[in-house]
Amino acid sequence: MLDSRTAIMALLRQVMIRDVDYGQLPGTPRPMLYKNGAEKLERFFGLRVISELWEKEERWSDGQAEAFFRYTYRARAYFGETLVGQMDGTCHSHEDKYRWRWLPETEIPFWLNKADLVVKLGTATEYKWAVDKAETTGPYGKPISHWKMFHDAIAGDTARVVKKRTKTGKEMVAWEIDTTVFRVPNPDVESLAHTIAMMAQKRAYVAVISRVTNASDVFMVSELVDEGEERDLNRAEDLRVDTRVYGNGQNGKQAAEEVFGKKSRTEVIQAIRAEYSKAKKGRDIPSEEGQLEALIDKLGSLGVSAEAVCRETFSKKLAGLDEAQMEAILAVGDDIKAFGK
Repeated sequence: MLDSRTAIMALLRQVMIRDVDYGQLPGTPRPMLYKNGAEKLERFFGLRVISELWEKEERWSDGQAEAFFRYTYRARAYFGETLVGQMDGTCHSHEDKYRWRWLPETEIPFWLNKADLVVKLGTATEYKWAVDKAETTGPYGKPISHWKMFHDAIAGDTARVVKKRTKTGKEMVAWEIDTTVFRVPNPDVESLAHTIAMMAQKRAYVAVISRVTNASDVFMVSELVDEGEERDLNRAEDLRVDTRVYGNGQNGKQAAEEVFGKKSRTEVIQAIRAEYSKAKKGRDIPSEEGQLEALIDKLGSLGVSAEAVCRETFSKKLAGLDEAQMEAILAVGDDIKAFGK
């Protein structure tokens, strides 16, 4: 066991490549093994893995019922002719990343009622050339309101320049903005049947390699089996409702505002900073005398800590705020309740 662990640690330091063979999520104690890394362990320990489809459920859409796919693969690891371990891996189309798509308001299909959709704070990204052209027809056409959303963010200095990968793998300059996104059913689930089957196979493969080599002593193993899935999970999400629930506003489900308030914590902070930007430019918010006292009274009436709000939003103590920062906090008003007591 000591020799095995030493060998795995040597592979980790000398052979494996971070973000290709393994990765690490913030706050986790150990790196996470990916499929590429499992393949290197298989070769190093002289193993041979055979996978077979063990169970499957396929329900294709008939125009009324929702399509559903579930696959379970069994991976058996052999050392020579000796079976040394086996593990199952399952993947199905009701996993969030396959069942749903997150879209900004401007891209919601017209037949869906946005009031019934689950929402969260997210981002929207468009290539710079697309924003410049702002086409409303053709293959790249989007509603005028969609392009206005980007143009307003760029003019207000809230848009960020990022690199967005094309389908061919090339990276191009793009604009990214913060916006509310809506969870809509994925209309292309049936096109993912092969992907879901392959994911089940990879999960079984990584699990059996980790088990028979005792790699779990060094690596974490979960359903994440490549760097792409790790990126998906690691995206910052500020959920206003639980995405594990098939929430559509029916069957007595409470509205998100009743449960979580009108805005999330992150949205409140962003709103205050946006107001601060306005106040610094001397627009929209008039100056007031005794503003510090008014701010303290306002936050006190809401039952929240003035120090906590100021420190979290601007990383400053209450007494150190400038006039524009105080105006910004006052302007947000009751939404600041999201900070809690």
